[in-house]
Amino acid sequence: MATQTMHAVQVTKAGAPFVCTEIPVPEPGHGLVRVRVHACGVCGGDAIVRNGLMGVTLPRVPGHEIGGVIDAIGEGVIDWRIGQRVGIGWHGDYCTTCEFCRAGDFTNCVRAPNRSETTEVDCAGTIRVRSIDAAGKQRDELP
Repeated sequence: MATQTMHAVQVTKAGAPFVCTEIPVPEPGHGLVRVRVHACGVCGGDAIVRNGLMGVTLPRVPGHEIGGVIDAIGEGVIDWRIGQRVGIGWHGDYCTTCEFCRAGDFTNCVRAPNRSETTEVDCAGTIRVRSIDAAGKQRDELP
């Protein structure tokens, strides 16, 4: 079976112009969901990616603050369903269970990894995110 691909704009080298390319559609993997991106923000924070700063690995697709629909679910995911609309912010991969997350203060999550070390939460046709990300959930719906 041929690998599915999607269009993306990518940073291939620090400081270089963006490049239009085809990249593989990611599989969600264990504990991850895949989101078909409907809208995505790109702003000054993406200079971190464009310039290869803060340990960002290149090549990489820039962008964040995504709105979309879950189109695939990895093994072990129980909190999400295909077709669910989600919004995913810059500060993904928070735990949803620490004192800060329970108060809705996700930017101070005690378990969140450094942004540059997390699963790429970037703009392309589809992305992968951790299933425990609170994307699209109200505070009273958190695990």
